[in-house]
Amino acid sequence: MSKDRRDLKVAIVHDWIYKIGGGEKCVETLCEMFPQSDFFALFGDIKYLRKASPVIAGRKVTFSPLNRIPFLRKFYRYTYFLWPLLIENFDFRDYDLVISTSSCVAKGAITSIDTLHICYMFSPMRYAWDQSKEYFDSKYFNWWKRKIITWFLHFIRMWDVTSTDRIDYIIPISNMVAKRIRKYYRREPAPVIAPPVYIEHADYQKKKEDFYIAIAPFEPNKGGELAVGAAMKYGFNLKIIGTGSLKRKLEKRVRGFKNIEFLNQVSEEMKWDYLARAKCLLFCGVEDFGIAPIEAIASGTPVVAYKGGGALDYVIDGFNGSFFVEKNSEAVKEAIDRVEVYYSKNRFSTKKMNEYAKRFSKERFKKEFTEVSRKLMYISEQNSNHLSKN
Repeated sequence: MSKDRRDLKVAIVHDWIYKIGGGEKCVETLCEMFPQSDFFALFGDIKYLRKASPVIAGRKVTFSPLNRIPFLRKFYRYTYFLWPLLIENFDFRDYDLVISTSSCVAKGAITSIDTLHICYMFSPMRYAWDQSKEYFDSKYFNWWKRKIITWFLHFIRMWDVTSTDRIDYIIPISNMVAKRIRKYYRREPAPVIAPPVYIEHADYQKKKEDFYIAIAPFEPNKGGELAVGAAMKYGFNLKIIGTGSLKRKLEKRVRGFKNIEFLNQVSEEMKWDYLARAKCLLFCGVEDFGIAPIEAIASGTPVVAYKGGGALDYVIDGFNGSFFVEKNSEAVKEAIDRVEVYYSKNRFSTKKMNEYAKRFSKERFKKEFTEVSRKLMYISEQNSNHLSKN
């Protein structure tokens, strides 16, 4: 693989793409770095993609055959037992470099022996390992559904482990993900590269107002119920941006609570405005990394975070936020109270917080990923030459 990077035939492989979130921003950045690349995903909406991400849509895009089924988006998650077969059906034989961005099955792509496969791993399968209880809680699934899911998960775990042997190098997005890789896959990952965060529109000079904010906390692992429960119990003003699978349940739960406002989807401009005016961001889940907290920090807004997951890589108590340890409303309120004390003592410098957030910029990601990928390609080439001589 002694070709120039621009001459490489590159495939970028993603799990699925129905929205442009943090993971898809990573894909966009990789597409900018490898403009000659082709894009593969199990499922997606090409019409939506052309509007939401011309960078991704402006190349050859391939979805799995299952994507042709009408209205698939409404029930694609129930086809999870087919995903390993679908990813293995893609043909990557002619590619020099395959980059998978994965928290599910994209990492299981089968390549030729001469193809370098680098996986930028968001996480080992969350629902198959340490977060299975959160995903398949009895509050969301009845007993017979959990029985069926548990049976299938046994085989999904076996595939998940064996499929990682196909990856040449795994780059984790956070130290927590690196720890999961060592635990569940029994292999040493490459150095951590934090994902790119688009912070160009952050305004850290706006005056803070009397409300807190949460962004898209509507999945089982994102702590939305905890944030809402604390606001219900203690009466502080909470604005929630975004949508997700638990949104309707949480909306029903807070009826009558005028201090809690659901803003649904808002424009990027409005999102940055809310982040800049909020007193703090509530980040109550255990996430692999967390884009919203970096956006908040770039806006000069401290983060109240659960002490675990990706937040440990960037939240510094007293400098840009406050941690809580127990997963209950009282612990969240205590962390919020500490933030208020830090405000009263002028502990937060919005300018310094903005400068700190720049270490997670898109330009930094491009530089780090380029350096690491070049190094890995060189190592792979040397190993290949050594094997051919023997």
